[in-house]
Amino acid sequence: PISGRKRKRIKKRSTPSAKVETPEVFSIETSTEVTNIKIRRTMLVENNAFFEDVSLSQIPQTFHILGSSKLSRRLHAYLVEQGWKPQVTNPEVVLDMQMMPLSSFSFAQKINTPKLWLTIVQNSDQQDLEQHAQAGGITGFTKGLGREWSSCKISILILQDMSIDKKLESVCFELQQNDSLWEIFRTDTKRYSVAYEEIPYPKRGHFEGSRTPTILLTGGSRGVTAEVAKSFARRGRCNLIIFSRTQPNNHPLNEKLAKEQIRQDLTFAGEKITPAKIEKRLNQHRKADEARKNIEILKKLGAQVLFCSTDIQDGSSVKRSIERAQSVFGNIDIVVHGAGSEKSRLFEQKTIAEFHSIFEPKVRGAIHLLRLLPKAYFVGMGSIAGRFGNA
Repeated sequence: PISGRKRKRIKKRSTPSAKVETPEVFSIETSTEVTNIKIRRTMLVENNAFFEDVSLSQIPQTFHILGSSKLSRRLHAYLVEQGWKPQVTNPEVVLDMQMMPLSSFSFAQKINTPKLWLTIVQNSDQQDLEQHAQAGGITGFTKGLGREWSSCKISILILQDMSIDKKLESVCFELQQNDSLWEIFRTDTKRYSVAYEEIPYPKRGHFEGSRTPTILLTGGSRGVTAEVAKSFARRGRCNLIIFSRTQPNNHPLNEKLAKEQIRQDLTFAGEKITPAKIEKRLNQHRKADEARKNIEILKKLGAQVLFCSTDIQDGSSVKRSIERAQSVFGNIDIVVHGAGSEKSRLFEQKTIAEFHSIFEPKVRGAIHLLRLLPKAYFVGMGSIAGRFGNA
Protein backbone atom coordinates (compact mmCIF):
# COMPACT_ATOMS: atom_id res chain seq x y z
CA PRO A 1 0.00 0.00 0.00
CA ILE A 2 1.09 3.56 -0.67
CA SER A 3 0.63 5.59 2.51
CA GLY A 4 -0.35 9.27 2.45
CA ARG A 5 -1.40 9.23 -1.17
CA LYS A 6 -4.76 8.92 -2.81
CA ARG A 7 -5.00 5.89 -4.89
CA LYS A 8 -5.64 6.90 -8.47
CA ARG A 9 -8.04 4.83 -10.38
CA ILE A 10 -6.67 4.10 -13.78
CA LYS A 11 -9.25 3.48 -16.42
CA LYS A 12 -8.34 0.77 -18.76
CA ARG A 13 -8.69 1.92 -22.33
CA SER A 14 -10.98 -0.39 -24.18
CA THR A 15 -9.85 -1.44 -27.59
CA PRO A 16 -12.52 -1.48 -30.30
CA SER A 17 -13.68 -4.95 -31.06
CA ALA A 18 -13.41 -6.13 -34.60
CA LYS A 19 -16.71 -5.97 -36.44
CA VAL A 20 -17.84 -9.43 -37.35
CA GLU A 21 -20.03 -9.54 -40.44
CA THR A 22 -22.80 -12.05 -40.17
CA PRO A 23 -23.80 -13.76 -43.40
CA GLU A 24 -27.15 -12.83 -44.87
CA VAL A 25 -29.94 -15.25 -44.14
CA PHE A 26 -32.43 -15.67 -46.95
CA SER A 27 -35.89 -16.89 -46.15
CA ILE A 28 -36.74 -19.52 -48.73
CA GLU A 29 -40.38 -20.18 -48.10
CA THR A 30 -42.12 -23.26 -49.33
CA SER A 31 -45.19 -22.06 -51.15
CA THR A 32 -48.50 -23.05 -49.59
CA GLU A 33 -51.68 -23.97 -51.38
CA VAL A 34 -53.48 -20.86 -52.64
CA THR A 35 -57.16 -20.68 -51.75
CA ASN A 36 -58.06 -16.99 -51.92
CA ILE A 37 -57.46 -16.36 -55.63
CA LYS A 38 -60.03 -16.89 -58.34
CA ILE A 39 -58.99 -17.64 -61.90
CA ARG A 40 -61.26 -16.72 -64.77
CA ARG A 41 -60.78 -17.18 -68.47
CA THR A 42 -62.44 -15.24 -71.22
CA MET A 43 -64.85 -16.91 -73.58
CA LEU A 44 -67.06 -15.79 -76.44
CA VAL A 45 -70.81 -16.23 -76.03
CA GLU A 46 -73.13 -15.98 -79.01
CA ASN A 47 -75.30 -12.91 -78.56
CA ASN A 48 -77.60 -12.56 -81.54
CA ALA A 49 -80.50 -10.97 -79.67
CA PHE A 50 -81.46 -8.24 -82.09
CA PHE A 51 -83.02 -5.16 -80.60
CA GLU A 52 -85.63 -2.85 -82.01
CA ASP A 53 -84.28 -1.36 -85.19
CA VAL A 54 -84.17 2.37 -84.52
CA SER A 55 -83.14 4.48 -87.48
CA LEU A 56 -80.06 6.59 -86.83
CA SER A 57 -81.93 9.53 -88.34
CA GLN A 58 -84.26 9.47 -85.30
CA ILE A 59 -81.38 9.94 -82.84
CA PRO A 60 -79.13 12.58 -84.46
CA GLN A 61 -75.88 13.26 -82.65
CA THR A 62 -72.72 15.26 -83.07
CA PHE A 63 -69.84 12.91 -83.84
CA HIS A 64 -66.15 12.68 -84.61
CA ILE A 65 -64.28 9.81 -86.27
CA LEU A 66 -60.64 9.16 -85.33
CA GLY A 67 -58.65 7.60 -88.17
CA SER A 68 -58.84 7.59 -91.93
CA SER A 69 -59.75 4.49 -93.91
CA LYS A 70 -62.24 3.35 -96.53
CA LEU A 71 -64.62 2.28 -93.76
CA SER A 72 -64.28 5.55 -91.84
CA ARG A 73 -65.07 7.59 -94.97
CA ARG A 74 -68.11 5.44 -95.77
CA LEU A 75 -69.30 5.71 -92.19
CA HIS A 76 -68.83 9.50 -92.11
CA ALA A 77 -70.86 9.95 -95.30
CA TYR A 78 -73.64 7.66 -94.07
CA LEU A 79 -73.99 9.38 -90.68
CA VAL A 80 -74.17 12.80 -92.36
CA GLU A 81 -76.95 11.45 -94.61
CA GLN A 82 -78.81 10.42 -91.45
CA GLY A 83 -78.63 13.95 -90.06
CA TRP A 84 -75.64 13.49 -87.74
CA LYS A 85 -73.29 16.48 -87.50
CA PRO A 86 -69.49 16.26 -87.58
CA GLN A 87 -67.91 18.07 -84.64
CA VAL A 88 -64.29 17.90 -83.50
CA THR A 89 -64.72 19.91 -80.30
CA ASN A 90 -66.61 17.97 -77.61
CA PRO A 91 -68.62 15.58 -79.83
CA GLU A 92 -71.40 13.48 -78.30
CA VAL A 93 -70.15 10.34 -80.05
CA VAL A 94 -66.52 9.37 -80.73
CA LEU A 95 -65.79 6.55 -83.17
CA ASP A 96 -62.16 5.52 -82.75
CA MET A 97 -60.88 3.62 -85.78
CA GLN A 98 -57.25 4.69 -85.92
CA MET A 99 -55.54 1.91 -83.87
CA MET A 100 -53.12 4.46 -82.44
CA PRO A 101 -53.39 4.45 -78.61
CA LEU A 102 -51.22 7.52 -78.10
CA SER A 103 -53.30 9.62 -80.51
CA SER A 104 -56.55 8.45 -78.86
CA PHE A 105 -55.09 9.26 -75.45
CA SER A 106 -54.22 12.81 -76.58
CA PHE A 107 -57.65 13.41 -78.09
CA ALA A 108 -59.50 12.13 -74.99
CA GLN A 109 -57.58 14.56 -72.80
CA LYS A 110 -58.83 17.52 -74.88
CA ILE A 111 -62.58 16.89 -74.87
CA ASN A 112 -65.42 16.76 -72.38
CA THR A 113 -66.87 13.36 -71.55
CA PRO A 114 -68.93 12.19 -74.56
CA LYS A 115 -72.13 10.12 -74.42
CA LEU A 116 -70.54 7.25 -76.35
CA TRP A 117 -67.00 6.16 -77.21
CA LEU A 118 -66.99 3.29 -79.69
CA THR A 119 -63.62 1.76 -80.54
CA ILE A 120 -63.64 -0.23 -83.78
CA VAL A 121 -60.93 -2.83 -84.41
CA GLN A 122 -60.61 -4.43 -87.82
CA ASN A 123 -58.85 -7.79 -87.65
CA SER A 124 -57.54 -8.31 -91.16
CA ASP A 125 -54.18 -10.07 -90.69
CA GLN A 126 -54.03 -12.56 -87.82
CA GLN A 127 -50.24 -12.91 -88.21
CA ASP A 128 -49.43 -9.19 -87.96
CA LEU A 129 -47.82 -8.73 -84.53
CA GLU A 130 -47.85 -4.96 -84.84
CA GLN A 131 -51.58 -4.96 -85.52
CA HIS A 132 -52.25 -7.26 -82.55
CA ALA A 133 -50.14 -5.08 -80.28
CA GLN A 134 -51.92 -1.89 -81.29
CA ALA A 135 -55.31 -3.62 -80.95
CA GLY A 136 -54.44 -4.76 -77.44
CA GLY A 137 -53.24 -1.29 -76.52
CA ILE A 138 -56.30 0.53 -77.84
CA THR A 139 -58.80 -1.87 -76.24
CA GLY A 140 -57.05 -1.62 -72.88
CA PHE A 141 -57.05 2.16 -73.12
CA THR A 142 -60.76 2.18 -74.02
CA LYS A 143 -61.60 0.09 -70.96
CA GLY A 144 -59.66 2.55 -68.85
CA LEU A 145 -61.85 5.35 -70.20
CA GLY A 146 -64.91 3.33 -69.26
CA ARG A 147 -63.77 3.18 -65.64
CA GLU A 148 -62.98 6.87 -65.41
CA TRP A 149 -65.83 8.26 -67.53
CA SER A 150 -68.75 6.81 -65.59
CA SER A 151 -71.34 8.78 -67.58
CA CYS A 152 -70.00 7.60 -70.94
CA LYS A 153 -71.06 4.38 -72.62
CA ILE A 154 -67.96 2.50 -73.76
CA SER A 155 -67.98 -0.24 -76.40
CA ILE A 156 -65.31 -2.10 -78.33
CA LEU A 157 -66.38 -3.61 -81.64
CA ILE A 158 -64.01 -6.17 -83.16
CA LEU A 159 -64.76 -6.89 -86.80
CA GLN A 160 -63.48 -10.07 -88.36
CA ASP A 161 -62.62 -10.11 -92.05
CA MET A 162 -65.82 -9.27 -93.96
CA SER A 163 -67.03 -6.99 -96.72
CA ILE A 164 -67.04 -3.23 -96.13
CA ASP A 165 -70.83 -3.18 -96.45
CA LYS A 166 -71.11 -5.76 -93.65
CA LYS A 167 -68.71 -3.73 -91.52
CA LEU A 168 -70.74 -0.57 -92.05
CA GLU A 169 -73.93 -2.43 -91.16
CA SER A 170 -72.31 -3.82 -87.98
CA VAL A 171 -71.09 -0.42 -86.79
CA CYS A 172 -74.46 1.23 -87.38
CA PHE A 173 -76.21 -1.62 -85.56
CA GLU A 174 -74.05 -1.11 -82.47
CA LEU A 175 -74.74 2.64 -82.53
CA GLN A 176 -78.42 1.85 -81.99
CA GLN A 177 -78.00 -0.44 -78.98
CA ASN A 178 -78.39 0.42 -75.30
CA ASP A 179 -76.85 -2.71 -73.80
CA SER A 180 -73.81 -2.52 -71.55
CA LEU A 181 -71.58 -4.92 -73.45
CA TRP A 182 -67.96 -3.76 -73.47
CA GLU A 183 -66.53 -6.13 -76.08
CA ILE A 184 -68.42 -7.33 -79.13
CA PHE A 185 -67.09 -9.60 -81.87
CA ARG A 186 -68.81 -9.63 -85.25
CA THR A 187 -68.50 -12.04 -88.13
CA ASP A 188 -70.56 -12.11 -91.32
CA THR A 189 -73.41 -13.90 -89.60
CA LYS A 190 -72.77 -13.96 -85.83
CA ARG A 191 -72.51 -11.50 -82.94
CA TYR A 192 -70.58 -12.51 -79.82
CA SER A 193 -69.96 -10.90 -76.45
CA VAL A 194 -67.24 -11.65 -73.91
CA ALA A 195 -68.04 -13.65 -70.78
CA TYR A 196 -65.84 -14.95 -67.97
CA GLU A 197 -65.73 -18.52 -66.75
CA GLU A 198 -64.23 -19.39 -63.37
CA ILE A 199 -61.86 -22.35 -63.53
CA PRO A 200 -60.32 -24.44 -60.73
CA TYR A 201 -56.97 -23.35 -59.34
CA PRO A 202 -54.34 -25.61 -60.96
CA LYS A 203 -52.53 -28.16 -58.85
CA ARG A 204 -48.86 -27.59 -58.17
CA GLY A 205 -46.78 -29.30 -60.82
CA HIS A 206 -43.14 -30.31 -61.11
CA PHE A 207 -40.75 -30.37 -64.03
CA GLU A 208 -40.52 -33.93 -65.28
CA GLY A 209 -38.20 -35.71 -67.62
CA SER A 210 -34.46 -35.56 -68.16
CA ARG A 211 -34.43 -32.28 -70.07
CA THR A 212 -33.97 -29.07 -68.09
CA PRO A 213 -36.45 -26.38 -69.19
CA THR A 214 -35.12 -22.92 -70.01
CA ILE A 215 -37.30 -19.97 -69.06
CA LEU A 216 -36.78 -16.29 -69.91
CA LEU A 217 -38.39 -13.70 -67.64
CA THR A 218 -38.39 -9.99 -68.44
CA GLY A 219 -38.41 -7.73 -65.42
CA GLY A 220 -37.59 -10.86 -63.44
CA SER A 221 -35.12 -9.47 -60.94
CA ARG A 222 -37.73 -7.66 -58.84
CA GLY A 223 -41.43 -7.54 -58.02
CA VAL A 224 -44.08 -10.02 -59.05
CA THR A 225 -42.03 -11.47 -61.94
CA ALA A 226 -39.25 -12.39 -59.49
CA GLU A 227 -41.86 -14.28 -57.46
CA VAL A 228 -42.88 -16.13 -60.65
CA ALA A 229 -39.21 -17.04 -61.17
CA LYS A 230 -39.02 -18.42 -57.61
CA SER A 231 -42.14 -20.48 -58.24
CA PHE A 232 -40.48 -22.00 -61.32
CA ALA A 233 -37.35 -22.77 -59.29
CA ARG A 234 -39.39 -24.55 -56.60
CA ARG A 235 -40.84 -26.87 -59.23
CA GLY A 236 -37.53 -28.50 -60.02
CA ARG A 237 -34.32 -28.06 -61.93
CA CYS A 238 -34.51 -25.26 -64.50
CA ASN A 239 -32.49 -22.58 -66.27
CA LEU A 240 -33.70 -19.05 -65.62
CA ILE A 241 -32.76 -16.08 -67.80
CA ILE A 242 -33.47 -12.69 -66.27
CA PHE A 243 -33.84 -9.65 -68.53
CA SER A 244 -33.92 -6.39 -66.59
CA ARG A 245 -32.51 -2.88 -66.54
CA THR A 246 -31.90 -3.14 -62.77
CA GLN A 247 -28.33 -4.40 -62.51
CA PRO A 248 -28.00 -6.43 -59.28
CA ASN A 249 -25.44 -5.40 -56.66
CA ASN A 250 -22.33 -7.55 -56.27
CA HIS A 251 -22.38 -7.17 -52.48
CA PRO A 252 -24.99 -6.49 -49.77
CA LEU A 253 -26.02 -2.85 -49.55
CA ASN A 254 -24.52 -0.73 -46.74
CA GLU A 255 -26.93 2.23 -46.66
CA LYS A 256 -24.64 4.36 -44.48
CA LEU A 257 -21.76 4.07 -46.92
CA ALA A 258 -24.11 4.47 -49.89
CA LYS A 259 -25.49 7.75 -48.49
CA GLU A 260 -21.97 9.09 -47.97
CA GLN A 261 -21.05 8.19 -51.54
CA ILE A 262 -24.21 9.90 -52.82
CA ARG A 263 -23.31 13.08 -50.91
CA GLN A 264 -19.85 13.05 -52.44
CA ASP A 265 -21.28 12.52 -55.93
CA LEU A 266 -23.71 15.42 -55.51
CA THR A 267 -20.94 17.68 -54.20
CA PHE A 268 -18.66 16.76 -57.08
CA ALA A 269 -21.48 17.49 -59.56
CA GLY A 270 -22.06 20.90 -57.95
CA GLU A 271 -25.61 20.01 -56.92
CA LYS A 272 -27.33 21.04 -53.73
CA ILE A 273 -27.52 18.18 -51.26
CA THR A 274 -31.10 17.56 -50.11
CA PRO A 275 -32.74 14.60 -48.31
CA ALA A 276 -35.03 14.10 -51.32
CA LYS A 277 -32.10 13.78 -53.75
CA ILE A 278 -30.29 11.39 -51.43
CA GLU A 279 -33.41 9.24 -50.98
CA LYS A 280 -34.07 9.14 -54.74
CA ARG A 281 -30.58 7.86 -55.49
CA LEU A 282 -30.63 5.52 -52.51
CA ASN A 283 -33.79 3.90 -53.84
CA GLN A 284 -31.84 2.87 -56.95
CA HIS A 285 -29.31 1.13 -54.71
CA ARG A 286 -32.14 -0.58 -52.83
CA LYS A 287 -33.65 -1.87 -56.08
CA ALA A 288 -30.26 -3.24 -57.14
CA ASP A 289 -29.92 -4.94 -53.75
CA GLU A 290 -33.40 -6.44 -54.05
CA ALA A 291 -32.37 -7.84 -57.44
CA ARG A 292 -29.21 -9.33 -55.90
CA LYS A 293 -31.18 -10.98 -53.10
CA ASN A 294 -33.74 -12.46 -55.47
CA ILE A 295 -31.08 -13.94 -57.73
CA GLU A 296 -29.31 -15.43 -54.71
CA ILE A 297 -32.59 -17.05 -53.62
CA LEU A 298 -33.12 -18.51 -57.10
CA LYS A 299 -29.66 -20.06 -56.98
CA LYS A 300 -30.24 -21.47 -53.49
CA LEU A 301 -33.44 -23.06 -54.80
CA GLY A 302 -31.30 -24.91 -57.34
CA ALA A 303 -31.86 -22.90 -60.53
CA GLN A 304 -29.13 -21.97 -62.97
CA VAL A 305 -29.48 -18.20 -63.37
CA LEU A 306 -28.21 -15.89 -66.10
CA PHE A 307 -28.77 -12.14 -65.73
CA CYS A 308 -28.76 -9.98 -68.88
CA SER A 309 -28.93 -6.21 -68.63
CA THR A 310 -31.57 -5.43 -71.27
CA ASP A 311 -33.62 -2.50 -72.48
CA ILE A 312 -36.77 -4.35 -73.52
CA GLN A 313 -37.93 -1.46 -75.73
CA ASP A 314 -34.76 -1.66 -77.84
CA GLY A 315 -34.89 -4.46 -80.41
CA SER A 316 -31.09 -4.63 -80.78
CA SER A 317 -30.64 -4.88 -76.99
CA VAL A 318 -33.20 -7.70 -76.80
CA LYS A 319 -31.51 -9.51 -79.71
CA ARG A 320 -28.05 -9.32 -78.09
CA SER A 321 -29.37 -10.65 -74.79
CA ILE A 322 -31.24 -13.51 -76.44
CA GLU A 323 -28.14 -14.53 -78.42
CA ARG A 324 -26.09 -14.49 -75.22
CA ALA A 325 -28.68 -16.61 -73.39
CA GLN A 326 -28.90 -19.12 -76.25
CA SER A 327 -25.11 -19.45 -76.29
CA VAL A 328 -25.29 -20.51 -72.61
CA PHE A 329 -28.48 -22.60 -72.42
CA GLY A 330 -29.50 -23.35 -76.00
CA ASN A 331 -33.17 -23.17 -76.96
CA ILE A 332 -35.53 -21.07 -74.84
CA ASP A 333 -38.75 -22.92 -74.04
CA ILE A 334 -40.88 -20.37 -72.18
CA VAL A 335 -41.02 -16.55 -72.17
CA VAL A 336 -42.70 -14.67 -69.33
CA HIS A 337 -42.98 -10.99 -70.29
CA GLY A 338 -43.44 -9.15 -67.01
CA ALA A 339 -41.39 -6.00 -67.65
CA GLY A 340 -43.32 -2.78 -67.45
CA SER A 341 -43.78 0.51 -65.69
CA GLU A 342 -46.55 1.22 -63.18
CA LYS A 343 -47.98 4.72 -62.95
CA SER A 344 -51.52 4.21 -61.76
CA ARG A 345 -53.47 7.44 -61.85
CA LEU A 346 -56.28 9.02 -63.84
CA PHE A 347 -55.52 9.33 -67.56
CA GLU A 348 -56.29 13.05 -67.45
CA GLN A 349 -53.34 13.46 -65.07
CA LYS A 350 -50.90 11.42 -67.16
CA THR A 351 -48.38 13.06 -69.46
CA ILE A 352 -47.39 11.91 -72.95
CA ALA A 353 -43.99 10.84 -71.55
CA GLU A 354 -45.70 8.73 -68.87
CA PHE A 355 -47.93 7.13 -71.47
CA HIS A 356 -44.86 6.12 -73.49
CA SER A 357 -43.10 4.77 -70.37
CA ILE A 358 -46.11 2.50 -69.68
CA PHE A 359 -47.02 1.46 -73.22
CA GLU A 360 -43.66 0.95 -74.90
CA PRO A 361 -41.97 -1.61 -72.57
CA LYS A 362 -45.05 -3.79 -72.46
CA VAL A 363 -46.17 -3.63 -76.09
CA ARG A 364 -42.95 -2.94 -77.98
CA GLY A 365 -41.12 -5.45 -75.79
CA ALA A 366 -43.70 -8.14 -76.57
CA ILE A 367 -43.28 -7.56 -80.31
CA HIS A 368 -39.48 -7.94 -80.09
CA LEU A 369 -39.76 -11.16 -78.07
CA LEU A 370 -42.41 -12.75 -80.28
CA ARG A 371 -40.43 -11.97 -83.44
CA LEU A 372 -37.13 -13.26 -82.07
CA LEU A 373 -38.55 -16.32 -80.25
CA PRO A 374 -41.54 -17.44 -82.36
CA LYS A 375 -41.43 -21.06 -81.11
CA ALA A 376 -41.29 -20.32 -77.38
CA TYR A 377 -44.42 -20.58 -75.23
CA PHE A 378 -45.23 -16.94 -74.56
CA VAL A 379 -46.93 -15.61 -71.41
CA GLY A 380 -47.73 -11.90 -71.33
CA MET A 381 -48.27 -10.42 -67.89
CA GLY A 382 -50.58 -7.42 -67.75
CA SER A 383 -52.56 -5.63 -65.10
CA ILE A 384 -56.24 -6.07 -64.34
CA ALA A 385 -56.72 -2.64 -65.92
CA GLY A 386 -55.90 -4.18 -69.31
CA ARG A 387 -58.96 -6.42 -69.04
CA PHE A 388 -61.38 -4.42 -66.87
CA GLY A 389 -60.04 -0.85 -67.07
CA ASN A 390 -58.19 1.24 -64.50
CA ALA A 391 -60.41 1.98 -61.49
